[in-house]
Amino acid sequence: MTLHFWRAAFLPEATGENLLHCLSSFFTSPTRFHCLSSVYTSPTHIHCLSSFYTSPTRIHCLSSFYTSPTYIHCLSSFYTSPTHIHCLSSFYTSPTHIRCLSSFYTSPTHIRCLSGFYTSPTHIHCLSSFYTSPTRIHCLSSFYTSPTYIHCLSSFYTSPTHIHCLSSFYTSPTRLHCLSSFYTSPTHIHCLSSFYTSPTRIHCLSSFYTSPTHIRCLSSFYTSPTHIRCLSSFYTSPTHIRCLSGFYTSPTHIHCLSSFYTSPTHIHCLSSFYTSPTHIHCLSSFYTSPTHIHCLSSFYTSPTRLHCLSSFYTSPTHIHCLSGFYTSPTHIRCLSGFYTSPTHIHCLSGFYTSPTRLHCLSSFYTSPTHIHCLSSFYTSPTHIHCLSSFYTSPTHIHCLSSFYTSPTHIHCLSSFYTSPTRLHCLSSFYTSPTHIHCLSSVYTSPTRIHCLSSFYTSPTRLHCLSSFYTSPTRLHCLSSFYTSPT
Repeated sequence: MTLHFWRAAFLPEATGENLLHCLSSFFTSPTRFHCLSSVYTSPTHIHCLSSFYTSPTRIHCLSSFYTSPTYIHCLSSFYTSPTHIHCLSSFYTSPTHIRCLSSFYTSPTHIRCLSGFYTSPTHIHCLSSFYTSPTRIHCLSSFYTSPTYIHCLSSFYTSPTHIHCLSSFYTSPTRLHCLSSFYTSPTHIHCLSSFYTSPTRIHCLSSFYTSPTHIRCLSSFYTSPTHIRCLSSFYTSPTHIRCLSGFYTSPTHIHCLSSFYTSPTHIHCLSSFYTSPTHIHCLSSFYTSPTHIHCLSSFYTSPTRLHCLSSFYTSPTHIHCLSGFYTSPTHIRCLSGFYTSPTHIHCLSGFYTSPTRLHCLSSFYTSPTHIHCLSSFYTSPTHIHCLSSFYTSPTHIHCLSSFYTSPTHIHCLSSFYTSPTRLHCLSSFYTSPTHIHCLSSVYTSPTRIHCLSSFYTSPTRLHCLSSFYTSPTRLHCLSSFYTSPT
């Protein structure tokens, strides 16, 4: 009896499961097997055939005939072992067929079975288009671990939920790098950042995201001190530091950056961005060593910024650091405008010792208190001469006189103050015999002797003058002024 006879006459009547099982036990060649499957197309029949045909060869035969979604579903409802699933997936390779299998195989074990066979980008994309729940995405990611596979998954899973699912599984530096090579938009970077919060993983992200746009995306999420320090440990180029500075502007954030960036190059990068008084104050509160202060000073040169620095650096050590850098007349006047206490003035005086710089100080410090502070430090003849060249008013001369009382100091003053007006100012303060004698030793011309005589009119002071002026010429000068009987 021919196979055609069975198809036309007998098989349509063989509808019972026992009879169908008998037929399938007889028809085992691919050709005959195909004849059975062309007749038996109901789910019940397909299930009966599946229960008998379990070898890879026979499953492949069934797969070659049953290609519609309905048929594939019938087969997959029976073939659930890894071996059987592998047999089905080796035949069903079109996107439609893969989705049919995916709709039935939803357990972690089954998903891993499909993943073991479907390894091309097209196939992986088909699976990922169906498996969208966190559990199923995790199943896929547990199998697809090579860079190529991770990239395939990344190209499909682009929503925040999906990215989070992938990142919860891919935690090694290599795999994280694969994710970051695909996820480059701000939204995607933010999704990765929300999951990767450990220093190791932040470092992995920062090793890939190096453009200003990417750095800004990371810094918009990583705002804790620990996270900022992690970013700082990787981003060390001037361009990168400026990118971080552009986002981290609060005092807390600036302090975090400055706690890591301590080299002169890094400090210069920070100071080139942080220029407001608030920001400068934040940097000043952390950078307190002479080296660091010098770095800030080399960038902040305007009067406004210099004032910001001086408002924070008030210790003698800090003032000395500032004055070691700021040496121009403009800068010295800026410092003088802020440092007005005796202690601060003394600190500045300890560094500014040249005539030019001393002149800058004296052009700002004009009150008696300030002049006294300067004169308490500047005691050499050169320095006294510098002060004398600037302080020429009676008030100022009197201030200097009140401090410089030694013969050496008086001699320095009198060698500069030679006009009658200024000489009169000196003599109004120096009234003791010792002081008068000091003035007499310098003022020896007739004009100056006459100036002294016009002020020293008491017998005691006249005696002091005459005890020094003993030459005929000088006595004549005295007598030309003192003409009264007294």
